[in-house]
Amino acid sequence: MRLETGKFFGVVSKQVVLDNFNLTLTTYAPQCTIARHHHQSPYLSLLLEGSYKETSKANEQIVSRGNTLFRPGDYEHMNTFANSHGKCFNIEIKQETCPFFAEGLKKPSEFFFNHSSVELYKLLQNLSIGTGPILNDLTFELCSDLFVQQANNRHGRALWIKKVMDFIQDNPAYEHSIKEIAAVVNIHPVYLVRKFKEKTGYKLTKFYEGLAAAVL
Repeated sequence: MRLETGKFFGVVSKQVVLDNFNLTLTTYAPQCTIARHHHQSPYLSLLLEGSYKETSKANEQIVSRGNTLFRPGDYEHMNTFANSHGKCFNIEIKQETCPFFAEGLKKPSEFFFNHSSVELYKLLQNLSIGTGPILNDLTFELCSDLFVQQANNRHGRALWIKKVMDFIQDNPAYEHSIKEIAAVVNIHPVYLVRKFKEKTGYKLTKFYEGLAAAVL
């Protein structure tokens, strides 16, 4: 069974539809069993209460309270909740937004995010007080952080930073826009500017302005 974007099993207690994401709170009865299914869009799921067993073609695992699981689009699985009720916070990435997280979405199967629950709990707190654009930007930044961390764990470094620097160095005299540079590496412009400064010590604009001045 395939669930379209925005659809989840269980009881939907709250759903906020944003430009790039769907944020959904779902609850489940004790010993609830969800038949084998897959979702059209990839999503993160933080288990707020309870525990469940997840079974896929590849493996079987126990998901406990506080665990965050990423499920790619079309990843087939079934779930069986334990003797207490369950509650999940789901962050679904809309199809048109997936290219921004291309590096993080390369892994074809599900995986756990390490040390992610604090950030997700913060986002959950903003679910009731944030406005649409603000909440969308917060979600974008959080997902960018998580997927970059995941890519760094696999590769040992932030490959997109090197790609940005190479792109600018290959075209030093050209006046680059932030959006143009962000499109090269499929990263949100706000996140790009903040993380580039954090990782390199340079403001992005100062970096390419310095290269441009050097070739004049």
